[in-house]
Amino acid sequence: MMSKLKKGQEFRGAVKYVLNDKKGAEIIAADGLMLDSIDSITHSLESQAEMNPRLTKNVGHTVLSFSPNDAPRMSNDYMRQIALEYLERMGIRDTQFLIVRHHDREHPHCHIVFNRVSNSGKTVSDSNERFRSQRVCRDITEREGLYIAPGKEEVKRNRLREPDKTRYRIFDIIKAELPRHTDFNSFIAAVESHGVECTLINNGSTNKVQGIRFKMGKYAFNGSKIDKLCSYSKLIRALEANKPRVQHQPERQKPMPQQSHAPQQEYRDESQDFSLGLNLFQLHSSGDNVPVTETTWFKSRRRKPKKGRSV
Repeated sequence: MMSKLKKGQEFRGAVKYVLNDKKGAEIIAADGLMLDSIDSITHSLESQAEMNPRLTKNVGHTVLSFSPNDAPRMSNDYMRQIALEYLERMGIRDTQFLIVRHHDREHPHCHIVFNRVSNSGKTVSDSNERFRSQRVCRDITEREGLYIAPGKEEVKRNRLREPDKTRYRIFDIIKAELPRHTDFNSFIAAVESHGVECTLINNGSTNKVQGIRFKMGKYAFNGSKIDKLCSYSKLIRALEANKPRVQHQPERQKPMPQQSHAPQQEYRDESQDFSLGLNLFQLHSSGDNVPVTETTWFKSRRRKPKKGRSV
């Protein structure tokens, strides 16, 4: 179970979208609304929103999505039960809402449109809503035994938009190259051969490496924002773990050296026995507050002369 949170300023557009017949829309729950038509629903929401004109983004819109593996058990009643619990635990109560199920995708999902102006004219709080939503979704998923995807492998790449498209592209490159290397420099060189720029992030006071950033095209991500196991420390740990496995492999004939100016081959994903944890909907880690300076990886890897101890 995953959630996607939005806020807006126009009820009509949100209501018209969720009730689109082409999406197989079904109203499975509602409260405080005249359900005769799109116009009547919109009028109900707009009338209540006038009680708090200072709140400009008064439209709440949340999408709850479930895995296709959960489809056999995901009846309208069951989905309604989960959606109502989600609203209650998110503190979205004492206000108008509309819950609509769509049947246009292979995965079960529903849209919740609610009024951020409560029945008493107060603002429905959105404080830490993304963190709270993740926690509620995780709790319900675990309690109900809903399907948990093993990683990013099941995400349909062709349906991604930027910047997630580039983020997954970098993830796939790291996933393919990491098992092949035991040395950080060779791993970075291999990743950069696919058009990814790698930059180490140093602590401004200690000058020690504290992170890594990957850039492809105009999009750049800290390693931990690509995946928790793509942080600098986790990559180093994975490369160290590769050493025993690689050292015990039978020696293979070395390939013929390639010309240094040969054109780069287009990257193709290969199945590897390597899994990189959580999916992107769970990546909301906050940035570091430590002042940092960036240097390219090869500059950061320069060895400093050791100071001899005086006798």
